[in-house]
Amino acid sequence: MNPLASLFTYGGLAALALAMPRHHRTVYIRDLPDRRRALLRVTGWALLAFSLVAAVTTHGGEVGIVAWFASFASAGFALTLLLTYAPRFWPLPLAGLLVLAYTSGALLS
Repeated sequence: MNPLASLFTYGGLAALALAMPRHHRTVYIRDLPDRRRALLRVTGWALLAFSLVAAVTTHGGEVGIVAWFASFASAGFALTLLLTYAPRFWPLPLAGLLVLAYTSGALLS
């Protein structure tokens, strides 16, 4: 699986989840302003689009879409568990995926 696509997928799903008032209030213990909600939604959808492009670029057309769905499912599962049981730790997988993408050379090229 492409670590760069996984990084973008997890970031996009996290942004879309934090655009919901319930999750935002759970993580940050304050209300979600309308301007931030709109910014998080746009950022989330843009990151999901970038993840699809990264997966298709790396694996080709047919396999790239399947790999993107796999990264989508695994990122969604990880984010769901973290937001349910440890909402303050949602950025940890982002740090791990960033290190993995950097060491694999995906960020260098």
